[in-house]
This record gives sequence, structure tokens and C-alpha cells, in this order.
Amino acid sequence: RGRVGGSDFSILDCVYCESPSCYYICDVVCWKGHAVDDCSAEFRLFWLQQKLAEDAPGLAESGMEGGAHSFSPVHWMVADQAGLEGAYGALQVPYTRDGMLFIHRESHYDPGP
Repeated sequence: RGRVGGSDFSILDCVYCESPSCYYICDVVCWKGHAVDDCSAEFRLFWLQQKLAEDAPGLAESGMEGGAHSFSPVHWMVADQAGLEGAYGALQVPYTRDGMLFIHRESHYDPGP
């Protein structure tokens, strides 16, 4: 929950990695009470990057309110040949890759089964 009023909350779709004790943010459903689940994936990813930079610049290093875990947005790329080669070739990440998540740029958020 946010510190301003009791109704500011954010919902992030994350994957937890034990080493380095980090939640990797895959998507945003709601930010400070503003639902974005019915917006396109392209907008949600843009919104997430902007809001993390504006509202939570130290989140990746320090975590939330003194918590032991940090948060970091996952890297995303366009699913063309260069993007796919970059995702598994040039991009260095601190975790073991075990797959890829493909999201259509115009899709709405789907929480799954």
C-alpha cells in the first residue's frame, strides 16, 4: 500500500528469483489505484517504465519499505529476428533463462487460469 491515503495500491505481475532475491516485474495491472489491465500491453509496459522512474527510482536497489527483496522490470524486446537474437544472445541477465514470454502489443492483461 502507498503511504498517501490508504487507497493507493499497485498490482504487479512478477516472477521471483531466489538468487539475487529479486522480484522481476513482467507486467503492471494497477499503479497507485489506476487500473491499466484493460490497456494495451504496449501502453502497460511504457506506463510501467515511466512510473518506476518517476515514483520508485530506488525500488530496484532497496526494495519496498525496508524489505529484503528488490524489484526490477524484465527486459522486453520486439519479437523480430534481432529482438529474439538479442534476448538470448547479447542481453546479460543475473538469472538463468528458462523460457520466453510473448505478449501481443495490443493485448489486454490476462491473469490466466
